[in-house]
Amino acid sequence: MNLIRNCMLAIILAIVFAIIVLPYYGGLCAFADDGTTVVPRYMPVYRDINPNDAPENIHNAVMSGYDILINTPGYFGGKLSCGNCHFLGGLTKGGKDGGISLLGAAATYPRGSAGEAKVIDLQTAVRNCFSKSLNISPPPPQSRQMQSIIAYLHWISHDIPIYSKVPWLGLPPVSLPQNPDAQNGGKVYSTHCAKCHAKDGSGNKATPPLWGQNSYTNASPFNNQNIFSAFVLFNMPKGNAKLSQQQAQNVSSFIMSQSRPFWVGK
Repeated sequence: MNLIRNCMLAIILAIVFAIIVLPYYGGLCAFADDGTTVVPRYMPVYRDINPNDAPENIHNAVMSGYDILINTPGYFGGKLSCGNCHFLGGLTKGGKDGGISLLGAAATYPRGSAGEAKVIDLQTAVRNCFSKSLNISPPPPQSRQMQSIIAYLHWISHDIPIYSKVPWLGLPPVSLPQNPDAQNGGKVYSTHCAKCHAKDGSGNKATPPLWGQNSYTNASPFNNQNIFSAFVLFNMPKGNAKLSQQQAQNVSSFIMSQSRPFWVGK
């Protein structure tokens, strides 16, 4: 009887090993022709994340952080919201009409910052977004609002191994036309953008200002021709991204030629 039971147990363990353990290690390791082990970089798999599923001990903080990203002006004033770029609070796969995803972003910090020529942590990155892109003073490091934002970003990244390559972060690479035409971009703006963002770029309650004192500063990543053009190409007009690469490049050049706040550090 013991022999039969032991045999059955061995069979079950073998099945579990074949179904669960081997695929896991197979995804992490491979063998080169000479028999040496090759460990490729782990590639995360995208899946939908619901912030309401956060565990009880951080649930309130995560939900508060989510609300802050969706309704930033309601907490801090200003005319810009995190959700203007990170659609649905960053709970997307990015790409066309998905804005800029935040799923897995927390797993990429600390990391080097080209703008600051140093390594920064996640909280510093959030503060930079507030002061440079939202054009408002960031919440203090130990404030409930900042802690909620950090808790939210960590929770929606909890399935992503630290420093793994997250393919959906950032904007998809695109080869844009050279020599943008700002004058033609003004025509594109009047036809496709002014209805939502206003003729003078001031926006409204539902859409962000694109220039003027309430818009993002000259230090924002969006004040970069390639970055802004790529965002426009994949996401504008919102819900119906249909501009050609040349139109996206031209209208971005037009918007960037307008006046905006000068970042002095906050």
